[in-house]
Amino acid sequence: MSMQKLNHSLVHADLAEKLARIDHLTRLLEKLTAMPLTNRVWPVLKSRRLILLTDDPHFATQARFMQKDIRKQISETLNIKLVALDIKLIALPLASFGRKTGRLPISSQTSAVMHSIANEINDAELRQTLQNIATAACSQQ
Repeated sequence: MSMQKLNHSLVHADLAEKLARIDHLTRLLEKLTAMPLTNRVWPVLKSRRLILLTDDPHFATQARFMQKDIRKQISETLNIKLVALDIKLIALPLASFGRKTGRLPISSQTSAVMHSIANEINDAELRQTLQNIATAACSQQ
């Protein structure tokens, strides 16, 4: 086997081992917190320090309350003495910053029809809501 193939194999084995460790930690955290965490938490174990990255504010809050128990259980399970456990809430990047409503503007005639229908409604709140919708949809043009 060539040196390049050997290095390639070692890198894949190391990567597979790290991914398996992440899966194992995630399953352990799911068990400890009784929360589904697949694709919601990304544990990073480095120099006996465990960092839990998550985009789930509920998990982040619960994990902070359970921090001592989590650190103890993971230390026992992995047979290492963790010196710290940090929980970091991260925001995943959004595809676009603008809000897309998917609504199409309506013509002034459609707006007038909606207003006339709204005027026939007895419920004042419903009438006002329909008038607001007609006005807003027409003004999008």
